[in-house]
Amino acid sequence: MIKKTSAARVAALFLIYSLVLSAQIADPSGVMDRRMRSIAGPQALNCGRVEIGADDKTALTCAWKAVRKKQPFFVRYDLQGIDSFVSVGFAGNDDQDVYMIQFDSYGSDVADPPDERHNVATKCPRPVQILKMTSQQGARWYSCIPLKTEKR
Repeated sequence: MIKKTSAARVAALFLIYSLVLSAQIADPSGVMDRRMRSIAGPQALNCGRVEIGADDKTALTCAWKAVRKKQPFFVRYDLQGIDSFVSVGFAGNDDQDVYMIQFDSYGSDVADPPDERHNVATKCPRPVQILKMTSQQGARWYSCIPLKTEKR
């Protein structure tokens, strides 16, 4: 009886380990999520993750409000890649700095070494605006640009 119980436990642990490993292979972007959370801080507002083709209105509105209220936040948008997983996200911190984080599972020569060469973090200029762009073919991209200020 002890041998059967031990064998069942080993089989169960192996199954759990296999599922966790396959999830990491299917979506290796946990490194991006960790980077966004490290920038935004533990009390940051989670504006969500928008999957490819999903409605992004709620996440965009949340991020825009957080920027306007100078509240720490993070948000992520998954994009259609050609040969890799691609995402862009934004993370704002307590100092009201907002960073755009670009993730590519294939990696990049210009990526930040602490992020396993998958993330490129760029500080957004102030005043911050998060912008959604859509190509004529329907592909989306998100970026941060300075707001236009009125001259008086």
